[in-house]
Amino acid sequence: MFNRNQRWAETLAKTSPYQSGKFMVVVGAFHLIGEQGLPNLMKQQGFKIEKITSGTKANCK
Repeated sequence: MFNRNQRWAETLAKTSPYQSGKFMVVVGAFHLIGEQGLPNLMKQQGFKIEKITSGTKANCK
């Protein structure tokens, strides 16, 4: 699972459509956990990570 997280983070960081703008990435719960979790790996790649809860509207324009 951690290898998949690493590949996803690298792909998102290096693929041109993801170089600007806002995006919602939806994954299973286990991909979110710990230092090897996708949110942490994406932060290391320079992404700004925001948690969206039921009380938060997604604004992905």
